[in-house]
Amino acid sequence: MFWQPHFDASSADMLYEVKMGLSPTSTAGAVTGAAAGPPSFSDPLTIVTIIIGRSVSKIFAIYKEFACYYSPVLRAAFNGPFLEGQSQTMIIDDFSLSGAFGRKAVFALSGYCRIWVLADRLLMPTLQNHVAAEIIKHPNTSKISTIDISWTYDNTAPDSMLRKLLVDICAFGRMDAARLQDGKEDEFPPRFLLDVALALREDRETASKVHQETSTVVTKKLKLEDYKVLEPGFTA
Repeated sequence: MFWQPHFDASSADMLYEVKMGLSPTSTAGAVTGAAAGPPSFSDPLTIVTIIIGRSVSKIFAIYKEFACYYSPVLRAAFNGPFLEGQSQTMIIDDFSLSGAFGRKAVFALSGYCRIWVLADRLLMPTLQNHVAAEIIKHPNTSKISTIDISWTYDNTAPDSMLRKLLVDICAFGRMDAARLQDGKEDEFPPRFLLDVALALREDRETASKVHQETSTVVTKKLKLEDYKVLEPGFTA
């Protein structure tokens, strides 16, 4: 079953404080409310700023109605009694988007992983699912390094759909072994190796059962529905 966040005002406030590690400027509750509806450019002059990174930062100026519509965390921050609500600027200095942006012709899995994790922090499941779809459909998915795997395991929960996707990519034949090791085979997270072993065992048991019932050999394929984060309005 997928985890489904609750997007009401009070829980958005709480999740904002927990995820971002920041404190409100007063004890009053944030007046966030639910998203008013899809962005309509009704207030095109109101811009919020998001600064990501510490030594090398990226600055994003975004229409406030877009930011607040797509992320309940940003809605709580920019509309509540937080410093971000006063300055209309959020600084995320414990996170880096290094590698997330580059030439379109270059597939950078590390960038996709970072965007997925940032979307998780900002409670943006639709973006997470778009990223998963891009990873699955890209022909160079096999170009993955131990650095990507280690970073993902350091920054995600055990039940993360991103972890599951990387495990299945490595387990079911879409992996360039030389690229995977990248000369740093000792850097595999132990949990990752266990997850690969469990995925292979589960697939073998499933394939054996199907073969007994239908005499058909089944090979697991990557399908987006297996790695989707549940979006608001949908149930598991």
